[in-house]
This record gives sequence, C-alpha cells and structure tokens, in this order.
Amino acid sequence: MLSKVRSGQDVVGLFYGHPGVFAHPSHRAIKIAREEGYLAKMLPGISAEDCLFADLGIDPSINGTTTYEATDLLTHDRPLDPASNLIL
Repeated sequence: MLSKVRSGQDVVGLFYGHPGVFAHPSHRAIKIAREEGYLAKMLPGISAEDCLFADLGIDPSINGTTTYEATDLLTHDRPLDPASNLIL
C-alpha cells in the first residue's frame, strides 16, 4: 500500500471487519504514512463482534461483555466473570 502512496496514487485499504481491531498492519501503515507526511485516516467498519451481537440477539450492555484474544487468555491469568458474556 505504501509504495502506491509514495508513487502518488490515492490508496484505500480494505480490511475484514473493523480495520483497527486485530489488524495491526492497518495501524502500522497509517503511522508510517503520517510520519512520511501523507494524509492517512481510518474509518470505522462493522466488526465481527457487531455481527455476533446481531446474530445472537445479545446486548453487550446487559451483564457486560468481556473480550479476550484466545492465546492471551490461555497464557495469562485473566479474570473471568461467569455472569458476563465472553468472546474469544
């Protein structure tokens, strides 16, 4: 993406779900582009969690919702609340 930006082309990066959630390349590309003086911004997208809430009829504000990256949950002593929704 950045090589196209540097060559003067307008570039749009599309990512599955929200471009800033579990998508480190998008954050990195924006950071580098800005450091090099280019205009770069992230627009929100519909995340997998948004689809999950809609598909399952879950309101994350009722009883709360906890989200962990699965490996992080397994390798660290993360607290779990059995009354809360858990998304891995």
